[in-house]
Amino acid sequence: MSEHNTIMLDNALFGIESLLVASMELDHTDEGEHETAIELLDMVLKRCRKLRNSIDEGVSHA
Repeated sequence: MSEHNTIMLDNALFGIESLLVASMELDHTDEGEHETAIELLDMVLKRCRKLRNSIDEGVSHA
């Protein structure tokens, strides 16, 4: 994996981690914050899928 790809992967994982932390810090008993948490988790899922697809595209088998 090139240094550029490693940095991009690190940035992507940091972004996912940040969204998860923000979601966990919200008050899930509050309706508005619960909805926000669900939206953040939806963003995390989308980013994970995008990251998985980009990794799958970059994998070559001999």
